[in-house]
Amino acid sequence: MRLERVDISKQVKLLVALDKYCRTIQRRGTTYSCHAQSEHVASINLIITGRKGTAQKTLVVVYDKKEQFWNVFCEGYKYELDNLGEIASIMRSMVARVTTIVSRL
Repeated sequence: MRLERVDISKQVKLLVALDKYCRTIQRRGTTYSCHAQSEHVASINLIITGRKGTAQKTLVVVYDKKEQFWNVFCEGYKYELDNLGEIASIMRSMVARVTTIVSRL
């Protein structure tokens, strides 16, 4: 087992970038929290609240150095993103899908 220190400035840079894209999905009943583990790995927790209850979804974001693209893992699917900005569309569709489930009368 090897132990390496993670560069905090690069970790914060990823956190700020993810937060910028997460703000686009912020609305009533939807909250998020971003957690950067390193400069190439992070997770996003989405919490959607509606009349029927609350749902929580987690997205795991990983940068593939070899292939030079971002991978997002969520709900049994793997998304390959050319740039990190595409994560906003994934989160918007996920929020819309879950919102209909937790808000149905």
